[in-house]
Amino acid sequence: MKKLLSVLAATGLVASSSSVAVACNKQEAEKNLTYVEGKSDKDFVAKLSEKIVKDKKLADDFKDIVDSQVGEYKMTMDGTPFSVEGEFYGFFNETKDYKNVKGDTESTGGFFSLKGEKDATSFKIFFVEVKITKGVEKTEAKTLYTKTVNIPQE
Repeated sequence: MKKLLSVLAATGLVASSSSVAVACNKQEAEKNLTYVEGKSDKDFVAKLSEKIVKDKKLADDFKDIVDSQVGEYKMTMDGTPFSVEGEFYGFFNETKDYKNVKGDTESTGGFFSLKGEKDATSFKIFFVEVKITKGVEKTEAKTLYTKTVNIPQE
């Protein structure tokens, strides 16, 4: 799990050879993320790097990951991963108490991904949970929460 999270943290999604697959589960309805008191789109956008938001617009295209190799895992998920290790968990009521769990045979971790077109002034974020079980080649990625973020224009 730690390896997956560190790979997702990298800005470039580097290909490697492996047969582990991660599929995004869309069977359950996603819930909306809500900001904790005192936080807003403005605060969230301010924390993002210029690789994501530059000149009050998205700096690049961020698309769904579909059967892409991310380290040793083949992934299909909503959006493009941009944050791991809990750096944005505290912005939202639904994720502020979330804990990544690493076990001997099973690990579960959450991270944020985003989807939007270059030069857009809004984008969609997803909180995705990945469950990895030792010895199981297919790994599940499940979008738990989503939110549309508007980039402040003032």
